[in-house]
Amino acid sequence: MSQPDRYAFDKETIKLNAYRLLCLFYASKTIASLSDPNDRSDPASCLEAQFFQREITHALLNLAICIRTLDDQMKTLPLQDPRYIAYENICKDNHNKHWCTIFDDEKSLKNGQQHLPLREVCNKILHAAQIDVQRFQQTGGHAMDYYNMDDFSLQNRESSDANILGPTPILWTYLSGNIRLSGRNKGKSWVHLLVIPSFVDATYHLIDSLP
Repeated sequence: MSQPDRYAFDKETIKLNAYRLLCLFYASKTIASLSDPNDRSDPASCLEAQFFQREITHALLNLAICIRTLDDQMKTLPLQDPRYIAYENICKDNHNKHWCTIFDDEKSLKNGQQHLPLREVCNKILHAAQIDVQRFQQTGGHAMDYYNMDDFSLQNRESSDANILGPTPILWTYLSGNIRLSGRNKGKSWVHLLVIPSFVDATYHLIDSLP
């Protein structure tokens, strides 16, 4: 049997991992909207709490390693190779359309944002010393709000008191789709805001467009 001279990539598996990563965050809002914010003991919330960290670690590292290894392999091709030319064009297009925020130090934090190639985004994922999955707070739109409003409407119909106050909307939280990565490089601290929908979008376009 002949031996491979480079790693073989299953494009569909890479896209599947990107899909799983996206679903982890999109599912969070639905789960949170159906759960009691003060008692997240329902099965969906318990399953999320038990498996989210493992699943996001697997999905992020898998995607970052695959993209970096793929990038290494493509760059070993001759510059005139049609596969290399097509790959470089895809990377440039991705770089122009998708970017995440990187702060190299305190000065950069004040001065603004820097665009990163997808490979560098993957480097930040692999070298992050700390991962902070950010949450979004929302008032209203929770399933309990609708139940409370139904109860209020029923009480209001049965009461002659026109001054009955309506229920206060529920304050609840869910994953925002942003991950704050941080670490140190050559003695300098860095912080990187990874926007999951943008990262998945860039990954999909890269993998799906490969020659």
